[in-house]
Amino acid sequence: MRLVAAVACCVLLAGSTAWQERLPQEEELEAGGDNQTEQDYQDDYAAQWAAASPQWVNEAVRDVAYYLRSHKFNDYDRRFFTSPANVTKPLYAGFPDPPLRTLHWEVNKYCSASFLSCLHYLHEKALQAELRRAEDTVVLVLSGAVKDEQQEDEAELACQKHRRLDWVGAQPFHGHLERFQWRTTASYFMCWYTMHEVPDLAALGERCDNHASCMDSWRGPASYDPRADDRQPFLCAAYSFCPDPCCPDRHYDTLASCWAREDNPCYSDAPPESRVCSVQRSRNTDLVSIIRGMWNVSCSCLRPGFEWSSRFGLCVDVNECIRNLHSCDEKTQACFNTPGSFECICRWGFLYNKEQKQCVRNDLLMAAETGSIEKKKGSIVKKILSYIVPSAIQTDLFSEYFKNGHQSTRFPLTASLTLSLTTCKLLKYIMT
Repeated sequence: MRLVAAVACCVLLAGSTAWQERLPQEEELEAGGDNQTEQDYQDDYAAQWAAASPQWVNEAVRDVAYYLRSHKFNDYDRRFFTSPANVTKPLYAGFPDPPLRTLHWEVNKYCSASFLSCLHYLHEKALQAELRRAEDTVVLVLSGAVKDEQQEDEAELACQKHRRLDWVGAQPFHGHLERFQWRTTASYFMCWYTMHEVPDLAALGERCDNHASCMDSWRGPASYDPRADDRQPFLCAAYSFCPDPCCPDRHYDTLASCWAREDNPCYSDAPPESRVCSVQRSRNTDLVSIIRGMWNVSCSCLRPGFEWSSRFGLCVDVNECIRNLHSCDEKTQACFNTPGSFECICRWGFLYNKEQKQCVRNDLLMAAETGSIEKKKGSIVKKILSYIVPSAIQTDLFSEYFKNGHQSTRFPLTASLTLSLTTCKLLKYIMT
């Protein structure tokens, strides 16, 4: 006996670091469902999970993908619009904006537990809809169940009838608004599992380049949209469950036609030959960000040492020092980040030796720090300056700088930094 309570609070789900982990539940959300515990949920489905054959999993993924693809390409935001003609942003262009204030409690209960729990529950609901994948004309034609044109016409009439019933009745839900909330929440989770590359979503094993709306009178049983190529891992899953932040239109004949559109995020800051946009799944695994439509896309950057930043919408410098992409000797050198590259400067206590072409230990500085040299200010200052300045000027950086005719009072930043730190610490020791 289900006791359904009204949930008035907003629910925010924390992202998980691994798709196998269960997402935390809000107390209010738990109150809205069964009185069963999570262990009860696990026990109820344990036998079915154990008996879930690869064939069943694949068939269930196909049915759920079809059902949610129908939502993505044919439905609209029922919260704010009464007709698809008034929609400003279709669902295939992005998840609803603003996001759902409250996730559908039942979808959240099963889909936050595990992928198999989610798939089993979604599959049960998808099979209760008026329009099901097994009755779609496209599926019947591609599977060979339809033998001739007459059978195809009969199948199409039946498919269109089920489609109208599905559009009007919204079975098995209590109206269109609940179905919209349910299918949006289901899309959130299935897209999230796709970004985490759950192996069962790698390939559907059938064409997915249709909009789950019976036969397309213009394109026929296949649209040949390159974004729905099941030969490429996880493309069909992403096409069925996720919006496309790079190519937000309903259909593309080629990816080149997507790159040439102004709504391509990489369009404005790149020349025509470098407007390729991609979504790296490993960089889009946070559930809350997916729900909010905060996608990390990747664009091509022409300058070496720069990468695309989705946060700022432009190419930014790669900090090789922080990412440990440099080649500096960790014992004797420090990495100094520069625009598009980096430089290796000698660490404190080392000076660059031109003959050896490496940073060597500064014995005089070490002696000053340990107090093993006598503090005779008149003679030692001369000795320090005669030792530091020529050694610094002999470095490749300084030599090249002076050869180009620069004034000796204007040193490059990295070299002057090394010289200044060395001089200041020595003089501080002397004056104490």
